Amino acid sequence: MFAPNSFINQPLPADVPIDPTSDAVVATLAAHSKPTSLNYQNWSCRLYIVGPNVPTQKVFFDKEEPEAAKVAMLEAVPIPPAFKAPGPWLAAGGTDGDHHVAIWQPSTNRYWDFWKMRHLPEDGPNTGLPNLSAEFKEQRGWHCKEAGFCENVSTNPGYFDTSSRAGVTESKAWGGSASGNFLGALLITADEARAGYIPHALRFQVTEGYERNSHRWPAHKHDSTDTTSDPAALQLGSCFTFPSSMTFTSIEDPVAKAIAVAIRDYGMYATEKGGNGAFKCQCESTREGSETYGKDGWKGPENKVGGAGAALRTEPSLFLAEIDWSKLRLVDSSYRPASIAPGMLGRG
Repeated sequence: MFAPNSFINQPLPADVPIDPTSDAVVATLAAHSKPTSLNYQNWSCRLYIVGPNVPTQKVFFDKEEPEAAKVAMLEAVPIPPAFKAPGPWLAAGGTDGDHHVAIWQPSTNRYWDFWKMRHLPEDGPNTGLPNLSAEFKEQRGWHCKEAGFCENVSTNPGYFDTSSRAGVTESKAWGGSASGNFLGALLITADEARAGYIPHALRFQVTEGYERNSHRWPAHKHDSTDTTSDPAALQLGSCFTFPSSMTFTSIEDPVAKAIAVAIRDYGMYATEKGGNGAFKCQCESTREGSETYGKDGWKGPENKVGGAGAALRTEPSLFLAEIDWSKLRLVDSSYRPASIAPGMLGRG
């Protein structure tokens, strides 16, 4: 989806620079924010890959004074017939309040992502906007509270910037994620888990309360309300990796090994905060023929970990415990994929 030399797709060099505070920050992560689950149902992202002839619809931007550029980018969004609203999906008992959705249209090379996407009248009106007019708030159709749009996504570096949309000069508030990174990027898919191979960087959420009130590249915003300046706290945008010499021979679960290898080769990026440390995955309910809560890929038709056709052989909380998170290293903020010189990508 993104440029081959983006931070998403470009392998880390074997001698990637390590942050001087790495030991302290990794200790915080290992103690409080190490990933213990995969978000593939609640708190995941619905990623839709749509064809060239999908009819477009207007998405209403529910802000009191929405930016004109954002309103314009939502005038014609290709929403497929099988598109499902996050609301009904949660009616069975889910607790996801983010309602993350991403849409990629390869034929136009365009991408959209959304936070708190709802459809009226099925899902009811968005709340928490007391100064929004009732006429707009109750307008039938798709609504969202935040969004991002990218043109020429195949050459994009992997995050919203001023090159993402023509005529836009300010980008820090764009995108549906807390960090401003693409919601549809860095996701683990059930197919990758089943194959035991993840050829890109990963994204994870840090445990709320252990993040710093700041961010670093490739994040361009954060939503932390904490005021800590503790250098051992985590910043959104931080990239962690394992030493290039690690081989993970002691890890038995194939999904756990695939995750560890991807972290070693591409890195894992902190892109949001949440109730626990977790990797973000593609919600399986976006796949054609899938059932509510993804009963087709991650848990298979039996809706059972370890069942026939399931990508997961054991529960994520168990196989993620096989990974020694204390061995992580915090990549220095000076690192950029463009700084990689020829011959530096070999892993041996």
